[in-house]
Amino acid sequence: MQSQQKTKNSHAFSALILAGGQSRRMGEDKAQLKLYGRNLLEYMQDKLERAGFHSVYVSGCKKGQIADRYPNYGPLAGLDALSALPDCPANVMVLPVDMPALSADLLTQLARQAVETKASLYFDSYMMPIALYGFDKMGAQISSVMQNKAAKARSLRAFIKLIEASARPLSSEHKKLLMNINTPEQWRAFLQTQDDLGRRF
Repeated sequence: MQSQQKTKNSHAFSALILAGGQSRRMGEDKAQLKLYGRNLLEYMQDKLERAGFHSVYVSGCKKGQIADRYPNYGPLAGLDALSALPDCPANVMVLPVDMPALSADLLTQLARQAVETKASLYFDSYMMPIALYGFDKMGAQISSVMQNKAAKARSLRAFIKLIEASARPLSSEHKKLLMNINTPEQWRAFLQTQDDLGRRF
């Protein structure tokens, strides 16, 4: 069943989960929060694999993860570390570990649209998830943004502007799926919605 689903959802994209944040507002590692008997990182990895992302990378400092070459540079450092791998993937969906409501269908839709248009895409008003088409050719652009002396210019927003990624519209219903979980209160509220719905995203 699982292999059939991967074939059905095939879209030539790998994925990168950003899980190296310090989780200051949460007070504990967000990637280790428990959801449906697994930690949040495992939950997101499983969701991506079921959505047809044939390789799922994790940006972080733990064993088996891709460590940043430039600590404290935010999401861009995760992209830099992935781009430096000898087997750097051609196309990458980038998303944070703290977006558990994000649906597999929405990710698959964004990946397929990126392949069809041969362009990097994200949802309007949200910098992540972002489908980076032709990621294996973006190393120089990532470096140029990271080497900027102005801290505000060393950002994912600046990189998105540089590569001329296109924004896709998103319905108000789907916007609810792109909620980041940053505090204990937000986590409790998310868990309550799961209890109320009685189903998994």
